[in-house]
Amino acid sequence: MEIQIDSKRLKIGEHRVKYSAYYFDVEEYNDLSEAAALKEILVQWAGALSNLDNGRALFLPFSLDDEWIECFKASQSGERITLKYVWVSEGGWSVDVSDLGEFMTSEHEIRKELPGVFGEYQKEDLVLALLNARVVGA
Repeated sequence: MEIQIDSKRLKIGEHRVKYSAYYFDVEEYNDLSEAAALKEILVQWAGALSNLDNGRALFLPFSLDDEWIECFKASQSGERITLKYVWVSEGGWSVDVSDLGEFMTSEHEIRKELPGVFGEYQKEDLVLALLNARVVGA
């Protein structure tokens, strides 16, 4: 499994999503491209997923907008992680992207959810792919 990030899209395996890096502009990421900043965020996702227990959910943000945040809602069943594409009712400006722990583990009001599943992955494979995500053409 491979994860790639370009200047506009995040590709997880064969699936792609657009992301907005407008609120990624924090002091720690000032010298990074938007894609490289997202790569740093994916490392935080990997840490949170490593500690995810069965029956719990995480919110993995990738696009922070003024009035909502686009995320994957990640849940674990056995050794598999399921990702669903959701929008939560919070402003992207309110999220500390340099430390996403509280956001990822908190409950959120889901504003919208795409039908079906974005993807289902072996937990170990997904965590490893997140840690080794490649920035391409950015």
